[in-house]
Amino acid sequence: MKDRFMMRAAHITQVLAVLFSICLCGCSDGSVGGASRKPVFKVTGSIKMSGGPVAGAFVSFSPQEGQPVATATTDDAGNFTMTTYSGGDGAAAGSFKVLVTKSTAPASKPLVGHDPTGKSAGSGAPMHDAKATAAASSALPEKYSRADATDLIVSVKSDGENKFDLELKP
Repeated sequence: MKDRFMMRAAHITQVLAVLFSICLCGCSDGSVGGASRKPVFKVTGSIKMSGGPVAGAFVSFSPQEGQPVATATTDDAGNFTMTTYSGGDGAAAGSFKVLVTKSTAPASKPLVGHDPTGKSAGSGAPMHDAKATAAASSALPEKYSRADATDLIVSVKSDGENKFDLELKP
């Protein structure tokens, strides 16, 4: 139950961080009804690592030419459909750096040491490995979470298919 709560809390934190960054960047010039919205085009794709799908990852297209941010979450098969203004509408034309993140809850471990035989001299001190916990909080290589480090770049076109099957390197 606790692991489920931690996973949900991590996902909510990711979503709030993205929403906050979108608010800082601004999505429109304040015109009524979104009259100045850039046209968007259907964008689909998949995220894989080591040949297998990356399920439950947050995908963000970081604009390189002033277009709005587009986001998605991968399904169980690692597939995604980008959203800019409303669910699944796509992304604006242009070049984007692709950011991919996936939070994981720390592995389930006892919070306090316990020896059922009663032979240990343990004091019930917490059993915690900070390095293991930090590593468990990120399921993907860090470079894919940073625009200055990612090597994933896509170009959305206004005509033709925009399907991007991306392979992450461990």
